[in-house]
Amino acid sequence: MSSTYDLVNERRAVKDALPDRSVGVYLYEDDVAQSEPPRKVLARELRKSEVFVALLGPRYGSTTESEHGETSIVEWEFKTVLSQPGTAIFTFTNVDDPAAAEPRQREFITQALDFDSIWGKRFSSIDELKSHVAKAFIYYQSKLLKRLGERLIGEKQQGERDRSGQPKRLTRTRRWIAVGASLSIIGIALGTLNNFLTLEHALVALCIVTAASIAAIVLNDY
Repeated sequence: MSSTYDLVNERRAVKDALPDRSVGVYLYEDDVAQSEPPRKVLARELRKSEVFVALLGPRYGSTTESEHGETSIVEWEFKTVLSQPGTAIFTFTNVDDPAAAEPRQREFITQALDFDSIWGKRFSSIDELKSHVAKAFIYYQSKLLKRLGERLIGEKQQGERDRSGQPKRLTRTRRWIAVGASLSIIGIALGTLNNFLTLEHALVALCIVTAASIAAIVLNDY
């Protein structure tokens, strides 16, 4: 998670709101024992991260020279992650009036919220930010588990052929398993979005749905 120092309270609140057992959050200020240059440490952590969360306020922050030119540390991290396929990006800003932001930050916020592949939201309080982050994570986990289920069903079907040598279609049972899993994932996501489930409970439920679907597919074949 990255932001300028004026949003340190928001950053800390978001970390405290996420369940430790299922989401590991990296904050540079927690990594006080590092002896390496900050950018080297950050680059390594960015490479390891599945999700990058950017909190953008009105300040652009201190700048650094990099392969992306002279940018703020946060923008450098953002552009570094953009070049990493597969890393999800969540962007949140408390800037409602563009005129309130520094010129370069205004440009950065516009750019960061314009990408179709990025979950971008505005917030006006820490509680609203925490809610946005929880919803973003449950959406991300839902997509991951749905993709996993689809891949497992596809791999199970691959190589299986009927008497004419054509690939077998999904059996009716497998189709119902896929439909049931998808509906369950949608229901869990909606429950979280409407605050009926906490993020931790939703993640546990998603894991149970995925495990049950895999078990059902395996049992159906024996």
